Amino acid sequence: MGKARIEYRPLGPLLAVMPWNFPIWQVLRGAVPALLAGNTYVLKHAPNVMGSAYLLLDAFKRAGFPEGVFEVINVTPDGVSRAIADPRIAAVTLTGSVRAGTAIGAQAGAALKKCVLELGGSDPFIVLNDANLDEAVKAAVIGRYQNTGQVCAAAKRLIVEEGVVQAFTEKFVALTRELVMGDPRNAETYIGPMARFDLRDELDGQVQATLAEGATLLLGGGKVEGEGNYYQPTVLADVTDQMTSFKQELFGPVASIITARDARMPCSWPTTANSAWPRPSTPPMWNWPSDWWKNWTPAVSSSTATAPAIHG
Repeated sequence: MGKARIEYRPLGPLLAVMPWNFPIWQVLRGAVPALLAGNTYVLKHAPNVMGSAYLLLDAFKRAGFPEGVFEVINVTPDGVSRAIADPRIAAVTLTGSVRAGTAIGAQAGAALKKCVLELGGSDPFIVLNDANLDEAVKAAVIGRYQNTGQVCAAAKRLIVEEGVVQAFTEKFVALTRELVMGDPRNAETYIGPMARFDLRDELDGQVQATLAEGATLLLGGGKVEGEGNYYQPTVLADVTDQMTSFKQELFGPVASIITARDARMPCSWPTTANSAWPRPSTPPMWNWPSDWWKNWTPAVSSSTATAPAIHG
């Protein structure tokens, strides 16, 4: 009988196009395992956090990694395209927007290079009638407003069953009102400035569009005057699946509360947002009926990935 052998070999130089919202951790969580597997790592960071990129470069050098194992490039999108086409680059990864993912995925495909994309998302957070509301509200506030709401996998759409939506909303607004906005260097601060002025303007445009479509403003809803890109912690209620804040990803401190007639109604909703984050086959839920999965499964496409579920 013949023998077979399996070998695990590194791919080679990896090009990583990384985002600004977690400028240290986002790089390390990919770079460390890639380097330990024997690859080398070329970081193209977001232009507004290049200081973090060079800080990481220095850290890897001081940790004793050989020259060239971890490198930083500061290039335009055209430079990224040239890097993808460079025969020395073996694979590409991106965490960023759908638009950037579309472009980089196409270029990597044309070059027949492995590609991993982590794009935007608008994850549902589903609360059912028999949930522990105090625990659900705490988790929802953290899930929506951590990092000033600038998280790909944040709980952006709060889908609440009709029997508890009023109580949930009251508790959620009350807890959100307690969040401290200020200098992110202060320990008591929970809501800091957004990353850029243009992102704050885009967020405000989405909020105003949703209000014009018929949503109810319960808290916040506007820019904060003065220094910094601050936006008020905002809660929108009476949101429907036809409104902007349901259809689009809101990347900032804005929560959208959607009422579900019953536990089965959300089944067709979580796959409809205009985003590309892997849509959860087990969404964050509080008190999950034992047969709920039977209704959920047909509503999820075969290409979806499983996101962490929170059970009541």
